[in-house]
Amino acid sequence: MKEIFSIDKAAEYQESHWKERKKTVDMSEKHALPFVTLSREYGCRGYTVAEAVAKMFNEEYYLRPLWAIYDRRLLDRLMEDMHLSYELAETLTDRAKNSMADYLRMIFTRYPPEAVVYKKLVETIRIIAANGHAVIVGRVGNVITAGMPKGYHVRLIASTERKIGNIQKQSGVSRNEAKEMLEKKGEAREQFVLRHLKVNMADPAGYDLIINTTGLATGETARLIAKGMEAAGIIKRRP
Repeated sequence: MKEIFSIDKAAEYQESHWKERKKTVDMSEKHALPFVTLSREYGCRGYTVAEAVAKMFNEEYYLRPLWAIYDRRLLDRLMEDMHLSYELAETLTDRAKNSMADYLRMIFTRYPPEAVVYKKLVETIRIIAANGHAVIVGRVGNVITAGMPKGYHVRLIASTERKIGNIQKQSGVSRNEAKEMLEKKGEAREQFVLRHLKVNMADPAGYDLIINTTGLATGETARLIAKGMEAAGIIKRRP
């Protein structure tokens, strides 16, 4: 899979950015920077779309600091590395840290005890979103960041045949194998959501924009997202 950065370089870039923002992120609407959450049905090539979105914002909209992509691999790296976790947490003002602690206490009293294992994930994603200029891929980012200012929540869907074709190209498997992967992965994702978060990821009310990518190229999908954010007043194209 093509990546703009390696995981190591992505983490290194973000660490330097977070050090510059130490104790400046107050999580208020007044100072918020935009971010995107990208939910997708398995087989919709969410990471590829995220790449196109970040590239467009960095090169055409000239938004600074540079936009970065956070998928499962990078998020896992950030949560496992205590040093990176510390640098990320230190971007928050003391007031924002207290607000975050209150939020986590409130949220996790509503879920069964075993769901506490996701507390670190929730904290990490919300701080990343508060820092802004992030494309958060998967990990129920739209649910975790619901209500945060300047967030734009996108859902990618596609026909079964398109998803099977994407899986074949990406994984180099036969059509039957791709079909089986689609069925199993889709089921696993739904079970995760139902068991721990009690939300329906297919509910359109959870998104600002739902895109059927069946007949769209990656660049066209990215441009729809950018135009939607412009229309919502979240970003502005440079003159």
